[in-house]
Amino acid sequence: MTLKASAEYFVKSERLKVWIEKNIDFLNALDEVEIEQLVFALKNASHDLPQRQGIESFIAFNEKLKVCKSSDEQLAIYKRAFKKLLNLIIVAALMGVALCLSIGLLISFSWEGGLLLLAVALYLFYKAIKLDEAVEILKKEQDRRYLLSSIRSAKTAEELTWAGLFAYNSKSNSFSTKPIDHDIDAEEIEVIRLRQDLRNCLYRDFAGPYIGTQFKPGKTL
Repeated sequence: MTLKASAEYFVKSERLKVWIEKNIDFLNALDEVEIEQLVFALKNASHDLPQRQGIESFIAFNEKLKVCKSSDEQLAIYKRAFKKLLNLIIVAALMGVALCLSIGLLISFSWEGGLLLLAVALYLFYKAIKLDEAVEILKKEQDRRYLLSSIRSAKTAEELTWAGLFAYNSKSNSFSTKPIDHDIDAEEIEVIRLRQDLRNCLYRDFAGPYIGTQFKPGKTL
């Protein structure tokens, strides 16, 4: 998409359209780095330049994460998983009893009763597998919801990192022992790249709220 086509689609302000038209050649000559610098400058023009957050900010954000982890939504999923886990234990115990009885009956040549209990044991084994899968699914759902709520609690790029948005990247997974300086530097570079990719994704939002006619500054989406 050319700058002119992009401006026609995204820009709703008439005076901004006029300014872009007058400076179209200059804007087209900007490279990707200069465009990124311009966007940062414009977005931070009405705010103080963000400062690196220290240990106090980390502790304060960690308290937010604790609230997310103990939310009603998280507790509800935990209770569901716990109930299924109890059912799994009961089913596994019954399966063990049925299996032992079936073996005893088969040894004593009580074929009909032994095979019947063996079928019951196999059915309970199947139920146990399904319950185990359900427990694992609920655990993953709990982790996923916690991660998403943590990300939504973040207000800065550093807090997004603390929330785990950029964790377990291609560089952090290589740590089998205590990371050395080279590994730490490589991961920091990778996180910077991932942040840039995230910004690009957010910029390329063709259904973004700033396009809609019903959006007004200060309105909660």
